[in-house]
Order: sequence, then C-alpha cells, then structure tokens
Amino acid sequence: MTTIADACHPDGDDTLVAVRVQPGASTDGPDGVRRLPSPRGGVPRTYVIWRVRARAVDGRANAALVRSVATHLGVRPTAVEIVRGTRSREKVLRVRSNPVASVVSALR
Repeated sequence: MTTIADACHPDGDDTLVAVRVQPGASTDGPDGVRRLPSPRGGVPRTYVIWRVRARAVDGRANAALVRSVATHLGVRPTAVEIVRGTRSREKVLRVRSNPVASVVSALR
C-alpha cells in the first residue's frame, strides 16, 4: 500500500516531498497519494496529489501550491520551496527545517 511517507524523503534537516499538482480544482489541499509512472519513463514514483484552485498561468498555480502546503503544514510560505518541476505537474518541494516524521504527520 502506498503511503504519504513514500513521497517524503529526508535531506539534512529538511524534507523533500514529491507532489503532483492538479490546478483549476474546486478546493486547495491534499487529495491522497498515488504511485504514478515517472514522467521520463523510469521507475514509478509516489506523489502526494495536491489540488489548487489557481490555474497554471504565469506561475499562479505554483504560488498557490506553496501557500497551501505551508498553511497545511503550519509553516511560513518561505519555508516551502519548489526545487524541481516548476513547469511541470510533478514537483519536488523542500520543506525547510522540518523532519520527515513531522511533515508526514501533518499531511495525514
């Protein structure tokens, strides 16, 4: 069974979270976890599915994603950064100074 912990990985004091964004949704927030094929045809990856109301125009969906994740985790938006996938639905987020266990717990 795929869990949120499968999408989260430690990086020093930070946590990297694999996210698949669904822009133009009716609400903002997490919508489960799915194991999906890699965008480049490699090994399937586990993603937290994250819905945002903003459309993917001029970076609005990215900004909405960062704000929504930060609010959900109870951290400042500056603690959440998109480190990979700024122009893709599949992204990797860095949550600064948060261990994996606290991020996984907050996303459940």
